[in-house]
Amino acid sequence: VKAYGPQRDLKALTRAILTDDEFTGGRGTVVNTPVEWLVGVIRALGVSGQGGKLIGTTLKALGQRPFFPTDVNGWPRGQVWLTTASASTRWRAALQLARSADLSVIEEAGTGDRIDIVGHLIGVGAWPDRTVDALRPSVRKPAQLVAAAVNSPEYLTS
Repeated sequence: VKAYGPQRDLKALTRAILTDDEFTGGRGTVVNTPVEWLVGVIRALGVSGQGGKLIGTTLKALGQRPFFPTDVNGWPRGQVWLTTASASTRWRAALQLARSADLSVIEEAGTGDRIDIVGHLIGVGAWPDRTVDALRPSVRKPAQLVAAAVNSPEYLTS
């Protein structure tokens, strides 16, 4: 409120909000729902022509079929979506989507740059060392690298 001040400085207020620890510290604390995850992968890879079968099958297996919520409250949020069963389903869907995507930008890059390129492609700004170590074995297999990246904690949360 101090940033807003008596002059009603919206620029100062916006800056104060966007740089506040409460705003910036929340990154990676909200688990994306299956629909958010799947739509994000499809959009990031530019594979919208996959058709409804993969989408329907994946969302049904993940427990979030559109228009069929579990109850009147809708679907649950949070870590309920992060199970070993959902990881297997997400992996299969991601691999299928990655195999149908144009990954030439990754394939043409040197193996040392591929992890960063995948991060840029899917909208992850920077990978922590732990995730880089987990992704490194897949750098020679672009589709597997993408599938692993979209199943990383940095992509599964926002």
